[in-house]
Amino acid sequence: MTNVKPCLLTSVASFVLILFLLGCSNNGSPLEPGLSGDSAATTDEAHSLWGLYTFVCDLESGDVEIIPLRDAELHLNALKFLEPPPNLHLRIEPPIQINGNILDLNLSIIHPFLGLHQYTGFDVNGIIFTRGTHTGFHDPNIVMPGPGDTRLLNPDGYSRWWNPSEFPHGTTIFTYIDGLLGTPDDVANFNCTLNGYKYYADGLEANTPLTELDP
Repeated sequence: MTNVKPCLLTSVASFVLILFLLGCSNNGSPLEPGLSGDSAATTDEAHSLWGLYTFVCDLESGDVEIIPLRDAELHLNALKFLEPPPNLHLRIEPPIQINGNILDLNLSIIHPFLGLHQYTGFDVNGIIFTRGTHTGFHDPNIVMPGPGDTRLLNPDGYSRWWNPSEFPHGTTIFTYIDGLLGTPDDVANFNCTLNGYKYYADGLEANTPLTELDP
C-alpha cells in the first residue's frame, strides 16, 4: 500500500472527484492541444516507447542476458479496476483534518491484482479534478484552478489526462469515469483541463517530495 498526503484548498467539503490513472510514459503529462480519447496512447508528434531493457554482458563467455524492464507505452484510466467497491483499493485514510478552508488527508492505492506482478504500473498518478478560472495560455483550451478556486496545494505535477471536458464520459480505460468517493461531474461540472496530481511509487512516503525519488 502506498500513501500520499494531498493538501487541498476548498470552500465546499464535497467537491473532490478523485480519479486515479495508471500509465507508462516517457514524455510526462500531455500538454499538446487536440487530445482526445482516441489519441490517449500517443500523439503523432510524440515518440512511443515499445520496450525498455537491461543488457547484462558476460565478457568471459560472450553471453548477453536481456532483461525486460518495461513494455509498450500506454496511458489508461485505472479507476474501473479500483472501484467498485468504494474504499477497498482506493482509500481515504483517517484522520481527516480540516483547518478553515484547507482539507488535509491521506489517499492510498492498493494494487487491484494482488500477486499478478506482471501488471506493474509506471507513472501512477492520482488526479484531483476541480473547477477553475485560470486561463490565458497559448492554448485557449487550457483551464486550471486559480488562487480563489479549489485546488491541490502540494501537487507533484499537472496532467491533462482524463479530464471530463476533453475525454468522453464512459466506463472504459480510455474514458473519464466518475469516482465513487467524490462528486459526479454532471453535478460539479469540472471544467479544468489541467489538474494537479500526486505521484504514487515504491519508495515514496506520504510526505516525501518527488525530487527524492530514485529514478
